[in-house]
Parts: sequence; C-alpha cells; structure tokens
Amino acid sequence: MTESVPTRAENQLLFQRAQGGDSEAFGVLFGACAERVLLYIRMRMSKALRARVEPEDILQETGLAAFRDIGSLEPRGRGAFSRWLCAVAENRIRDTRDYHGAQKREALGRQEGITLVIEGLLRSATGPLSAAARKEEQGLLQQKLEGLPEDERAAVMLRFFGGMTVTDIAQELAMSESAARRLMARATVRLGDAALELRDEA
Repeated sequence: MTESVPTRAENQLLFQRAQGGDSEAFGVLFGACAERVLLYIRMRMSKALRARVEPEDILQETGLAAFRDIGSLEPRGRGAFSRWLCAVAENRIRDTRDYHGAQKREALGRQEGITLVIEGLLRSATGPLSAAARKEEQGLLQQKLEGLPEDERAAVMLRFFGGMTVTDIAQELAMSESAARRLMARATVRLGDAALELRDEA
C-alpha cells in the first residue's frame, strides 16, 4: 500500500494550515493516508452495510468530518494522523450502520470546498502506481487480512490501525501479553510482505 508521506517538517506546516481551515493542506495530509483508511473502512464494514453504502462514501464522510474536527487533534508520534482518521472512520461506520448516514451525509456535503478536494483524491492516480494498480494492490492486502483467523485479524487491526501496544492488545482481547505476542507473530508470518505495508504509517 503506497502512500506519499510528507516529511515531519512539512507535516507540521500542513497541520497548522489545515487547522486554520486550509482545505488544500488538509487534502495533502488526507491523501497520504487515504489508501490506509479506505482499507480500514473495508475491513470494518459488514457485507450488509456494503450493500447499502460504498466504502468510498464512508471515506469521503471521514474526510469531511476530519476536516471539520482537525482543530481538536494534537498529533503525537508517527502514524498519529492516520490512526485518528481510522477512529473518525469508525464513528462514521457506526453512524451509517445505525442511521444509514442520510442526515449526516447531507449536512457534511455542504462543505463544498473539502468535498471537491476529497473527490479529486478518489479519482486521481497519485503516487507511482496507477489507480487500477493501487486498487488491485489494496484488494490483495484486504484478502490477506480477511484470510486471517478472527483473533489474529483483531490483533492486527488493533496494532496497525489502532496503534495499540502489545500490552493494550492483550487487555483488549482479554489474554496475557505472551499470548498476544504469539498471536501477532503468527499473524505477521501469515501476512508475509503485507505486514511491512501495514507498518508503513504517515
């Protein structure tokens, strides 16, 4: 999963601009994480929900909500922004599942400027891969994740998308730390090279 990740100094400037309402700066930040967040959304949506709503729609809602709320974010450490976006996406998925997202999509859709930025990101073929190639690449990664046993997949999602430590994962899954380490080790072996892609955070 290839992402064009700004440098730390560039990120700081982009965050400042985005928190000041600059949709283009936010678009750069969001674009660097969009593929990862979209994968998270696809993994978290049920088949029933996907029959009603496209994952890309949830991604757009996530971007709109994140742009609205970015002033509350205090990024700490590598991957903080993408983890926060996944948390925002989780809320959008929950709301869409509960309310089918009708009213919230209508309200967020009025933010025309950032909507255009995100729609452009979804249409574009940014990065070294074409849009089709990136879609295929993400599809293969999704298949590998879906092929994991449920407990291993849960641990991987918590680690690579939630940023949890092994201690946190052990507590979340109600197991010992040694058991959580073994679980992550087995999942990493099954994922192979895909595990390296999941580690690559903005």
